[in-house]
Amino acid sequence: MRLIRIFLLLLVVLVPWQASAQGNEPVVYGVFFYSPTCPHCHLVIQNDYPRMQAEFGDQFRLLFINVQTPGGEALFRAAYNAPHLAVNSLGVPTMIIGDVVMVGSVEIPAVAFDVIREGIAAGGIGLPDIPGLREAYEAYLAQEGNVAPEAQPADAASGGGVGQIIAVIVLGVLAVSLLAVLSPLFTRKRLPARRWASGFVRSAAPNTAVLGVAAGLTLIGEAASTPPVFALALVVVAALASVVFGLWKNRHSSRRQLSYPEWLIPVAAACGLVVAGYLAYVEMTQAEAVCGLVGGCNLVQQSDYARLFGLVPVGLAGVAGYVVMLALWYAGRRSLLARGLLLVVCIAGVAFSIYLTFLEAFVIGAVCMWCITSALVMALLLWLAAPGGWDAITQLRTREEMRAA
Repeated sequence: MRLIRIFLLLLVVLVPWQASAQGNEPVVYGVFFYSPTCPHCHLVIQNDYPRMQAEFGDQFRLLFINVQTPGGEALFRAAYNAPHLAVNSLGVPTMIIGDVVMVGSVEIPAVAFDVIREGIAAGGIGLPDIPGLREAYEAYLAQEGNVAPEAQPADAASGGGVGQIIAVIVLGVLAVSLLAVLSPLFTRKRLPARRWASGFVRSAAPNTAVLGVAAGLTLIGEAASTPPVFALALVVVAALASVVFGLWKNRHSSRRQLSYPEWLIPVAAACGLVVAGYLAYVEMTQAEAVCGLVGGCNLVQQSDYARLFGLVPVGLAGVAGYVVMLALWYAGRRSLLARGLLLVVCIAGVAFSIYLTFLEAFVIGAVCMWCITSALVMALLLWLAAPGGWDAITQLRTREEMRAA
């Protein structure tokens, strides 16, 4: 409880409320959970909240809580776990008035105005009953001499976009990688061997691996106080660093046809397996994730999008995907079909990673560095599997044409 108070005082944006408005008019109090990187939160704050202020004035008092701060996240979890509140997911924006929970930039303006009007007509609605919320605010007022600062919600929501910037950069890496590897499908000619020896393609895998190392390093810093997670982060960074070293040694390979050492794919896939395994553990046990530079892991892992079809944890699906990749790599040492299928699975994995990363940046409003690391590993695997995969597909197609002739 003490930690919640401290963090709330320092990091949570507040709008004041008092026992009654001027003239002893009834007052409706509410709480609004938002993330600085959530565009839907911005819509509510910049478009709908001013309309509420214009219509209700001092009769509506709203508390803004940034869920990307430790104190804000703790209060959001408390609301999520409160049995009397129907908070079904840790997704933002979420507005709570009394026991009415509204989620999203569509539902909030559609419902909130009527709830506020009814509350004022009924004599007012008190502060939502969220464990720790009243105590934290009262401690804040006591330290500030019972004077709370005026909040500027639009300004508060405009900052802290580091996570979204990272997610957008990774989205770009994933999209460019996918389009580049799929480019042979858009040409009638067979894939020229020299295509995979071009400067862009040769630099793509090393650069992606370096980005993966950078993402892994952010995990190490935050995991230092949790030895098991720290060990996992070290394994991830060491594996990706070894891939970077292997690619650097391979920089002088044939200029006519690009190929990579066989061991790079299983090492990268094993790295992805470690990341996905940790995420699966967090999702299945509802344990608190140890995040990296951007502390939105728990919001992502406990959102509605953390389970496929509401059933299968995304992390568990990732584990299955990396296991399949390892199996296909092993079989591909002797089978052209397996090598081609490995490329197909990597393509599907990158496409799914694009979907998940887009959700983090533009729907959930929080970014998980473990997920970002997994997405970069998937892009790396796509580049590593592409030369051998397309070569295998070309050979299989040639065989079919010869049989048909």
